[in-house]
Amino acid sequence: MRQILKNARTTAGMTQKEAATAIKVSERFYQHLEAGTREGKGRIWDALEALFNTPQRELRNNDSHGNYSSSEQNGVAEAKELNEAAQDFMIDVETILDIGEDGRLDCPERRAKAERIRKAIEAVLE
Repeated sequence: MRQILKNARTTAGMTQKEAATAIKVSERFYQHLEAGTREGKGRIWDALEALFNTPQRELRNNDSHGNYSSSEQNGVAEAKELNEAAQDFMIDVETILDIGEDGRLDCPERRAKAERIRKAIEAVLE
């Protein structure tokens, strides 16, 4: 979410539709810009900078940690945790596949990695 862009628009007393009309894009495209799911060309950011009298490097900022509500912060933290678990899962699967042909986890490191995989899968399935 581009919270700075949204704040600039609301401070100017504009709706998303009014902002979209002012910079000559569709309302849906503007909504994507504000959500941070679309980037937009330079002319769009030039127009937004002029419209809101805010540097476009600030408006383009899609990393507004301090501006999330508590529920959004929880969602961001949960997404980061799931991403880390998924990365661990991929690394650990490669390691587990390297075990002996008998399928035994003879060393403590492999047992620990198998346990981390189990926990990562449980976390994703919850």
